Amino acid sequence: MSPSDPPWMHNDIRKFIWARKRLYDIAMHTNSPGDWAKCRKTRQICVNKIENAKQTYYNKIANILKTGNLTSKQWWLYYKKLLVQ
Repeated sequence: MSPSDPPWMHNDIRKFIWARKRLYDIAMHTNSPGDWAKCRKTRQICVNKIENAKQTYYNKIANILKTGNLTSKQWWLYYKKLLVQ
């Protein structure tokens, strides 16, 4: 994980992003309907995985904020994480 990655990014998503880019390049080169169908399907899976990862991340932070067992400094740090993304 690089410092510039969003906090919800993980290797499974990176693999799908790589596959999406690769299939797009192939579809652009061949321009066949079958390759475009694979590209669209992989893109949709990738988008769904990203949305699920984001939602899981935000729910995790929201649950941490709801517990109330945080110092004010910790609370504001988590709160800023919600606002930045």
